[in-house]
Amino acid sequence: RRDWLTPAEIGYRAAASALSDLAAVAAEPMALLLSIGARADEPDDTFTSLADGVGDAASDAGALIVGGDLSRAESLIVDVCVIGRASAAVGRRGARPGDRLVVTGPLGGPLAALAAWLAGGTPSPEARARFVRPAPRHAAARFLEANRARAMIDISDGLTSDLGHLLVASGVGARVDVERIPVLPLARAAAEAAGEAAW
Repeated sequence: RRDWLTPAEIGYRAAASALSDLAAVAAEPMALLLSIGARADEPDDTFTSLADGVGDAASDAGALIVGGDLSRAESLIVDVCVIGRASAAVGRRGARPGDRLVVTGPLGGPLAALAAWLAGGTPSPEARARFVRPAPRHAAARFLEANRARAMIDISDGLTSDLGHLLVASGVGARVDVERIPVLPLARAAAEAAGEAAW
């Protein structure tokens, strides 16, 4: 939503989302391609700011922008293609009964920001930062791979949804102790204000 984010923030978020797919398989980010579609009357500053945001995300992940394209479109389109390498990618299919479920950080910041915007408010600076600049998880993914993780997935669509994808791909079930899910204090407060459990 362009009324929520600046062009640079849109660029960062778009690139971070694509780069997250590399972290999901413990691949090392190498390069990305950026394609932008926009109306003819889009100000030049939009393209510069978008590219700056994408460049910041690429730099944070250790990747380079190696090319892309600019074309006309009826609305703003930001497309990021990422390239990475992995000696043996860890996919979604390897989970087995008895495995432990692990997340790489506390959850809920982006949802707290989204809930505030949808309610017509302004998110807290921390929630907004979590939404706008999701932290790269590549180092954590490689750590997990080195410590024999058998299946991984990014949870950019939410823990419940993406855990379901991993379980279906692996042909297993899971039991989640919701009290042990690490939730950011700001997200816990947002849930309480909405009358919902933090998980």
